[in-house]
Amino acid sequence: MKERNEIEEKYKWDLSSYGDDESFFDELKKLEPFIDGVKQFKNKLGDGDQLLKYFRYCDEFYEQFIKLNTYVSLREDQDQSVAKYQEMSDACQKLYTEFSVNSTYADVEICKLPIAKLKAFAVDPKFSDYSVTIKEYIKSKSHMLSEKEEKLLAGMSMFINDDSEIYSKFANVDIKYQDANDSAGESHEVNEAIYSVYMQNSDRVLRKNAYHSLINAYKDCIHVLAANYAMHVKKNAFFAKQRKFKSVLEEALYSEDITENVYNNLIKNVTEHLVLDQRYYKLKAKMLGIEDFSTYDTRVDVLKSEHKEMSLGDALASARKILAPLGQEYLELFDTAIKDRWADFYPNKNKSTGAYSTSAYGANPVMLLNFNNDEEYISTIVHEFGHSAHSYYSNNYQPQRKANYEIFVAEVPSTVNECLYYLDAINSAKTKEDKVRAYSKFFEIVHAVIFTQSKFSEFEKNVYDAEAKGESLTSEKISDIYFSLNEKYWGDAAICPQISRYEWSYVTHFYYDFYVYKYVTGFISAFLIASKIYGGDNDIRQKYLHFLTRGCEAEPLELLKDVGIDLTKKSTYDEVFNKIEEMLNDYEKIVNKKIRA
Repeated sequence: MKERNEIEEKYKWDLSSYGDDESFFDELKKLEPFIDGVKQFKNKLGDGDQLLKYFRYCDEFYEQFIKLNTYVSLREDQDQSVAKYQEMSDACQKLYTEFSVNSTYADVEICKLPIAKLKAFAVDPKFSDYSVTIKEYIKSKSHMLSEKEEKLLAGMSMFINDDSEIYSKFANVDIKYQDANDSAGESHEVNEAIYSVYMQNSDRVLRKNAYHSLINAYKDCIHVLAANYAMHVKKNAFFAKQRKFKSVLEEALYSEDITENVYNNLIKNVTEHLVLDQRYYKLKAKMLGIEDFSTYDTRVDVLKSEHKEMSLGDALASARKILAPLGQEYLELFDTAIKDRWADFYPNKNKSTGAYSTSAYGANPVMLLNFNNDEEYISTIVHEFGHSAHSYYSNNYQPQRKANYEIFVAEVPSTVNECLYYLDAINSAKTKEDKVRAYSKFFEIVHAVIFTQSKFSEFEKNVYDAEAKGESLTSEKISDIYFSLNEKYWGDAAICPQISRYEWSYVTHFYYDFYVYKYVTGFISAFLIASKIYGGDNDIRQKYLHFLTRGCEAEPLELLKDVGIDLTKKSTYDEVFNKIEEMLNDYEKIVNKKIRA
């Protein structure tokens, strides 16, 4: 793998809208007066003019601070071995903690205001930029602690996320993988960036060995990883209790106005349709001719074709074609993102694995990618650009306090783009072989997003339920919970090796706390939206593009309802699974084999 300095500049992100190394500490120093300055509003926030000044004062601080903090985070992710970015990150954290401690009085003071007064502020035109913020204060009144307690919690922010940081350093820097041999005895380097390519390789020996290499690297440290995750779970349970929530799940859903019924019904609706996923993989096993079909066989190409390489230029051109149904303005934004270097395209030593998009108000969005010359990486490019476009539109159409859309809707735009990718591939296929390949890719993303993320969601719930019952979260207990779900979701469609019980330990998102269910709701919503846009429904397209501009100006479920998606209704899930079943029936006809569970 290349060193960072061996990659051409045009393939690296331009972070100049966030900051730079030379001026970083000078810019951070400019924010220091805010630490004491924020105290000037104490005991004055019942006055509307003072409250408005306080909000604007905080906006000024946070807009600049978030850009600087994001800058450091991005620099760390591009090369985690550079020590100076850790120093810069620590400086940011120190400043943030001091500001937070000195401003904790404000949340308590505002929450103590009479509801009638807060409601009056919320509808006052001069508070129009802050109506959502004020409504959050009204909602938070029952979970706000005393000023002393809030100050104590704010002071703990310096180390409160140490468990996540420990895991990140292990997974991205310290972990070492054994090489994997193929059927000819040739050795292959294993790392996170290339692992997915091996799992799609037609050489079953290489797939199995690469899988074991990855899992064994985590298994060798499973007791430490389990202790770290257990600490994370217990910490969250403690803070949820202090905030007067019944559970961590309730707290996680609370901020986005999502009920536990939405979460539980999602799992229920998905598990009622596991047969669709299992039908696909039973068919795949027969097509591959593998009787002892295992989970490490699930991602191989059914046509047994070799990994198809594609240049970055061709991948970007294909991505643009796929996004065409969204209209000219959307395509022009895609062109801008490439021209202005929003993306960091290639992997390098010590760069964070995976892919993401992030942004800060007042700066352009950016995307961390790890393009591996794989044709299928096009789906990742359009996915992450979906996030970036959402951020761009929200930041440009909304004031700062309303621009930061909730995570619940964050996965919709990215997945709309991804669904357009799969629909385009299926419908533009010219041959039976192309059709089979396109359909298999679609069903595997359905598996990865709907079924796997539902399994992860159920795993998180079961782990936190076990903690709430006072059960000890040992490595064995956590692994047992995961393995039982693995067998439930796969059924008799695939063998789950015993080592798969440790797969949970490499899922970074378990440190994000009840995040992954949003991938499922995001896909359910996005698939319906993309299907209609791809089919030429201009009304839905216009509503969807408007949705991208709305940030958090309304509750997430309401934003989706305005695009025609109601996640409180079983009929929404039924519509999606009925469409998926129709596509599966068509796929079975194409390959001339029908499998029924």
